[in-house]
Amino acid sequence: MNKYTALNTKIRGMTNHLLTEEDWMQLQQANSLRTIYQVLSNHQTYQEVLAYLNAERLSVPLMTEAVVEAEFVNFYKMYLFADQKQRDVLRIYGLTIEADFIHRVMKFHEAGLPFRLLYPKYIHYLDNHAGFDTAQSLLSTNMQQLIQTFQGTDFAPFFENARDLFNENNYNHHLFEETFERYLYVLVLKKLSHELSGKQQKAMLDLFGTKVDIDNLAIIYRLKFYYHLSEDQIREQLLPYGAKLNDQMKESLIQAADLPTYTNLVYDAGYGDLIAQNDEHIVSRKEENEWLQEIQARSIRQMPNSLFPAIHYLEYKHNNETLPLVRIIEHVGFQIS
Repeated sequence: MNKYTALNTKIRGMTNHLLTEEDWMQLQQANSLRTIYQVLSNHQTYQEVLAYLNAERLSVPLMTEAVVEAEFVNFYKMYLFADQKQRDVLRIYGLTIEADFIHRVMKFHEAGLPFRLLYPKYIHYLDNHAGFDTAQSLLSTNMQQLIQTFQGTDFAPFFENARDLFNENNYNHHLFEETFERYLYVLVLKKLSHELSGKQQKAMLDLFGTKVDIDNLAIIYRLKFYYHLSEDQIREQLLPYGAKLNDQMKESLIQAADLPTYTNLVYDAGYGDLIAQNDEHIVSRKEENEWLQEIQARSIRQMPNSLFPAIHYLEYKHNNETLPLVRIIEHVGFQIS
């Protein structure tokens, strides 16, 4: 049994324990957070996190945090099971988990709401493997103190260079989201280039580069045809790197004389089938996820002995279990509030 066969066997076991059709029927019919809690408690992944909640004092923020941290449970099991080389690559995927923590703690802090972490292994990973100081993050009394607690992480250079975005108790949401996402993309792609080689490197860069391409297509389309910004203004907003959209192709899209020309260029780049699914040329998150999952599935078929099964599982669970669960929790919480 090679190093990937063992990991893939574990992933297949995790896949068999995703929420069932019956679970989803009960969740969609739920009229209380307690019902959602009970359904999720039947699954070990959620049990591990829900054990740190008081079933008699549930709230939307706490239930949402439990679901988000439950997504981490299987990631951490893979991480501990993997060899050192596999861990190095999983750590790169873990950057998305770390970025999500930063988003959540900043939003709660700005709103003046208490933010509570639940799962000790999640806290341990952030503190001991990712350079966070979660205790100080939660105790921070202003935004400047909060971003100082990220100085031991891979995101420290971003916050050092983006201090102007932050005031004492709030921050520029639009510019933060835009620049932070760009930083994350570049960080992931650089680390993948360093850690991987050969077919795995190319395939992984294509996967994450495709995400960049889809975002750049949306940016160009909106800014050019909706907001009619100048070419220089559009260039400033684009994310670097990409899979199929090189600098020359992006420049051609920016300079397209009209929508038919833009559309033809999108087809030439290989994304025509994706935008053909709607009339707005804006790809929905669902369509993007389906497209990316097909890329992942193709990579798994071509390279079964790789980390693609792990990435595919983690992305699938995030898009098809965590996000829908959060929407259900928020919907139920809104109804009963």
